[in-house]
Amino acid sequence: EMTLDDRPYFGHGKAYFALQDEAGLFNPMLATEPALDRLLGLLGVEAELRGPLIAKLQDYMDLDDWHRLHGAESAHYNKRNLPPPTNHFLRTPLEVKSVLDWADQPQLWQNNLFGQLTTLFSVSPNFNTAPLLVLQAAYNMTAESAERLINMRQTVPFLTLSSVTQIANVNLEVDPFEVKFFPSSFLR
Repeated sequence: EMTLDDRPYFGHGKAYFALQDEAGLFNPMLATEPALDRLLGLLGVEAELRGPLIAKLQDYMDLDDWHRLHGAESAHYNKRNLPPPTNHFLRTPLEVKSVLDWADQPQLWQNNLFGQLTTLFSVSPNFNTAPLLVLQAAYNMTAESAERLINMRQTVPFLTLSSVTQIANVNLEVDPFEVKFFPSSFLR
């Protein structure tokens, strides 16, 4: 039996591998602003930079040419000789590097951390396969609560939101119809 939560397994010789359920990852396009702000904070982005980065991401994806406060549209990209925003949903999680000022945050790109924690597939992360930082950002958990969940799911997977709430000892404000407990068909 293998877990799908990016836990490393040792293969032959010095080789090792891990499998990650894409439904256990964070979707920067569909996340709420507070959740995306938390993820950026957990990844080391300074508090005063997070709001403008989120506004620029929203402007990059929206269909209009109106820019939000601290956002950026085509004229802002042209001033820096950068390709204009697509005004379309992201095609890959790492396309956020094309969003104005996102590439200037080296802590997001060290060891491909942002790419490892994000997907465009999931609406809300799977409690049984989400990494520690994803649980903290998506569900506003403390590191201790998220670690309790991870430790417990190694023994018995979660099947209900009430069991997650009880183990994490937090009141999760989650739409019960968006909660996932089973892996998706998409793996990394």
